[in-house]
Amino acid sequence: MSSLRDPYTERYYAQVIQGERVLAPTIQVPLVSTVVSLLPTEAICHDLNGDGITDFLTNHSRHGNGLGARFYDRLVILSSSAGGYRFWILQTMDPSPEDYVTFGALEKLAMVTTSFANSGGAIPHSYYVYDLWSFRDGELVLANNVDSRFPKWVWMTLTENHKPANSLSQEEKQKILTPKHAEEVRITELN
Repeated sequence: MSSLRDPYTERYYAQVIQGERVLAPTIQVPLVSTVVSLLPTEAICHDLNGDGITDFLTNHSRHGNGLGARFYDRLVILSSSAGGYRFWILQTMDPSPEDYVTFGALEKLAMVTTSFANSGGAIPHSYYVYDLWSFRDGELVLANNVDSRFPKWVWMTLTENHKPANSLSQEEKQKILTPKHAEEVRITELN
């Protein structure tokens, strides 16, 4: 059901159940959408944080137009050593199986997200920015410090391009981007 204050926020219900056993309370998950009743485009069931318990991940399209059609909300459901599960929402573009990688320094599965940035100014340029995230216990943590290639900035061009952009200084990049964070969905049990 959409909120009256924000007609583009859909409320989804999420709960983790194994057989007859409830492993997490039912929660409301707010996802941004321009279309009513969206289903996830994919679901992943895997031990993301390496604790031997299955975690879950779903991608939900925001259904915009043009470049906006590439934006997704990613719902990550992680098991926690404190018991139960924690729920996180993270934004990305064009989710795919290639978003899940392993690095020697992490020794665990990591996830890459894509965001859009524009330099503004007299001659604006647009960029894709790739960030690395790791799963630690029940936390979703920005892990760009694990590999010197992250965050990776790629200049958007008319032809396919995967080369890191060298047209911006570190200071300019910091001015353009807002700080990255995963938003934890606070659990409020439903009756």
